[in-house]
Amino acid sequence: MINITFPDNTIKSFENNPSGMDIAKSISDGFARNCVAMKIDERLLDLNLSIKEDTAISQQSAISQRLVFNVLC
Repeated sequence: MINITFPDNTIKSFENNPSGMDIAKSISDGFARNCVAMKIDERLLDLNLSIKEDTAISQQSAISQRLVFNVLC
């Protein structure tokens, strides 16, 4: 069981190793369509990456992507 902690400190558990896209889809399909990356440990990562251990995550939408690249890069 993999536990994912979201920015609001809610925790969602997944049976199998979820990808970033699996996590986004668990929120909503519309949210998943707008996501372009996930952020773990201050690093932007591909949504297809499988998460193999408990972690905190945030999703980066296309709308916030410009802010992310302007602020973090």
